[in-house]
Amino acid sequence: MQLELGNHWKGQFFTPFEIARLMAQMTVGDVRAQVEEQGFITVCEPAAGAGGMLIAMADTIAEQGMNFQKVMHATAIDVDATAVHMCYVQLSLLGIPAVVLHGNALSAETWGHWLTPMHFVHGWDFKLLRRYGPPESAEQRAPEARPQAPYQPPYPAEQIAEFRQRVVAQRVGQMSLFG
Repeated sequence: MQLELGNHWKGQFFTPFEIARLMAQMTVGDVRAQVEEQGFITVCEPAAGAGGMLIAMADTIAEQGMNFQKVMHATAIDVDATAVHMCYVQLSLLGIPAVVLHGNALSAETWGHWLTPMHFVHGWDFKLLRRYGPPESAEQRAPEARPQAPYQPPYPAEQIAEFRQRVVAQRVGQMSLFG
């Protein structure tokens, strides 16, 4: 807000980091217990702005002695393209694994999405695929339909791409007030 990047006409008011940090500390609970039970946690921010709440959540997880790059995956959505790009840059530079969506959390419309580098580095496609399962169209494929190669990844690239689209749609649906 000090940089005058907020826009009161759009309802953009950036939360001060100390308030975001307090909110993260109040909501996250015992991360270690959640990770032991579920393997990892997911965080959704339907009005991400520049990503301050997600950064505060990662900071809070780090304070608990956990590596947020391995135990937290974030989904961020915002209607403002500038805010989405600011969020993507910040999450990427800080090493937070995330899917950043340009879209409307209220109507569940999306216009684009970006994956941060740490999403790839720590294999979040596979972690999310194991938790949520493969898309229906990939389940119906016969194993012999997969191309043979010296190294066979556990999931074909087209199945991962289909899965990403499904996860994005599911996450947006979870954030919608009307869906």
